[in-house]
Amino acid sequence: MTGMLAIAALFIVTTLGISFFAVKTAVKNFKYRDLCPDYFSSLQAFVVGPDGKGMDSVSVTLRDNSNINCIYRTFTDSSGRFTLFNDFNTFALYETHLPTTYL
Repeated sequence: MTGMLAIAALFIVTTLGISFFAVKTAVKNFKYRDLCPDYFSSLQAFVVGPDGKGMDSVSVTLRDNSNINCIYRTFTDSSGRFTLFNDFNTFALYETHLPTTYL
């Protein structure tokens, strides 16, 4: 009888331990998403040369906060206008009617 109680107690403690870490991770990730929900969601920029006119070719490097994920993107825009946005928690560049090449 004592052996059964020990096994049941070990099973309950293990289950509660795993549940605790799962809930802790979920709450931690939920908090981080709430801190910056619109990170790069609507940022407009103009890339211009010394004369104030839009540059013909722009090369952009974006990194996330972990400094691991990078996106290199080159595109042409005679006005120098492009838009940065966050799509499903990843960095991305969005521009309309422009040719795009990933490096």
